[in-house]
Amino acid sequence: MDAETKLASKFYHIFGIYLIAIIVLFIIMVITFIIKNKFKNKSALYVSLLVILGFFIYFTIKFIPYAKDYNNVKNNLYYTVTGIVIDYGKARSIGDIASEIKYYYPIIEDTDGNHIQLDVNGTELNQTYTFIYLEHSKLAVLKLHNE
Repeated sequence: MDAETKLASKFYHIFGIYLIAIIVLFIIMVITFIIKNKFKNKSALYVSLLVILGFFIYFTIKFIPYAKDYNNVKNNLYYTVTGIVIDYGKARSIGDIASEIKYYYPIIEDTDGNHIQLDVNGTELNQTYTFIYLEHSKLAVLKLHNE
């Protein structure tokens, strides 16, 4: 599978999850609002609606960059950057005694000295890679690996 197909597949998977979550939460909010008279405890109703609304807002905010990238994926328009991984945005320790550190969101310095943080796995510090990525969501895949 080529890099463009991998990126499109990754994009559509995440796009679909967020879209389904937003639709389901919206339906739950509407149904809850319609049957509000059947709730005996009004404070529980309002707390439930606030929690659902909070999740709805969270997923909507997370969905916006993917919605902006939708036309680019549909038309196979991707950005390419070649650069050195100079740092990582996030690190997480996995395991108890023998823990392994997983690094996420590498920060890449391109040939012009610009920095970009991408959502991609499989990189090592101080190595040069070529990535294809989406402008708004920063979702990326490795295109080439130069050692």
